[in-house]
Amino acid sequence: MDNKSAIWQVESEYLGRVVRIVLEQIAIAESKAQDRLTDATLERQWMFENATHRVGLDDDWAELMFQIRDTHRREQEYDLVQKKADRLHLMAATPFFGRFDFREHGYALGEVFYVGLYSLTDPDSGSFLVCDWRAPVCSM
Repeated sequence: MDNKSAIWQVESEYLGRVVRIVLEQIAIAESKAQDRLTDATLERQWMFENATHRVGLDDDWAELMFQIRDTHRREQEYDLVQKKADRLHLMAATPFFGRFDFREHGYALGEVFYVGLYSLTDPDSGSFLVCDWRAPVCSM
């Protein structure tokens, strides 16, 4: 196997690993989004069925305001998780579009950074697999 074939093999394996992790993250994010949507829907339904019928006392108003804030928080949680799933879908199509190799003068080995639309970390090690193109390291 010549050098180009070896490099192609390594890059193909890395791409496969990144895509596999992105697809796993999509499944997790979509499951969480569905759970958050169900929670928000049930919370809103309960609020309209129970909390809005008795607003005569100050305590009732306080409870209603708490319920509205809690419902709004659950809806925001859903929005955040859904946006993450949307970003991951974009990453599945194009996980990264560039690569930087940084090597200090006098050293044989360097660091490799893959650049994409969004960052992706390895769920096991926490190391960056893809750096967001807006990250400081990408402006070098």
